Amino acid sequence: MRYEEHRPPAALAPFVECLWLARDDAPPPRRESSDAPEAIVPDGCIEWIFHLASPYRRIHAGGASEVQPASVVAGVTTEPLRLAPTGRVATLGVRFRPGGAYPFLRLPLEELRDAIVPTGALWGASGRRLEEEVGNARDADEARGVVEDALMRCLNQRAPDPRLRAAVGRILRRRGRVTLPEVAAEACWSPRQLEREFRRRVGVSPKTLARIARFQNVLRLSGRSPERAWAEIAADAGYADQAHLIRDFRQFSGTTPSRREEAEGDLSRNFVSPERLDTLLGSPV
Repeated sequence: MRYEEHRPPAALAPFVECLWLARDDAPPPRRESSDAPEAIVPDGCIEWIFHLASPYRRIHAGGASEVQPASVVAGVTTEPLRLAPTGRVATLGVRFRPGGAYPFLRLPLEELRDAIVPTGALWGASGRRLEEEVGNARDADEARGVVEDALMRCLNQRAPDPRLRAAVGRILRRRGRVTLPEVAAEACWSPRQLEREFRRRVGVSPKTLARIARFQNVLRLSGRSPERAWAEIAADAGYADQAHLIRDFRQFSGTTPSRREEAEGDLSRNFVSPERLDTLLGSPV
């Protein structure tokens, strides 16, 4: 699979981490797509997805599955999202920064947690027209331009909230090793306000985002030094012990640290590369 990321225009950069494109012209082997789904693990980001070729199939824990629509918004997840290709892959994604999707969606983002919602259900007729325009684009570059233009129109030069950015930024820069009072102080909010604003404009509580950030830092540390012992990585990331790390691994990836690679696939491994996680969390000190 070929995977590439494109930085957004400067006006979108406070809200959007990147626009990415994954392509694989070879169809998957003939098999039930539920046999070996790959796990997309939580990272605190909302994604807007456009399938330019065959869509992915979502596999649920109980074995039920459904093919995704042509374009969807995937809310912040708190558990692994299991996907399998149904044919030739050409997928365009908008990866919003944690807290960056709210100006475009204008609904409480907690309503999208662990959910995948068709574009038309969120933006109505205008969303369906955009989905059609992206589908009719001559190539992936033109499709990306269509999506960027739509984001710019929706943004309408709206400035990011500096208080929310400060609070989210502190959690990410500290790799989740924060307390609720210090994050609230960074944003000049009370702890109660902080909780309310995070659920509304990030999609999860500040505590949950901190857990996700710490887990993602573990993946970064492991990716850079795969020979290191998990107990050492757990200590460096701020876990009380290895058992605590395993608990988060099971919730966020559905497996244990020693079996993590078995759940990765052609698409998901690009989302947890150390270089990508430097973008999410900030470069390591």
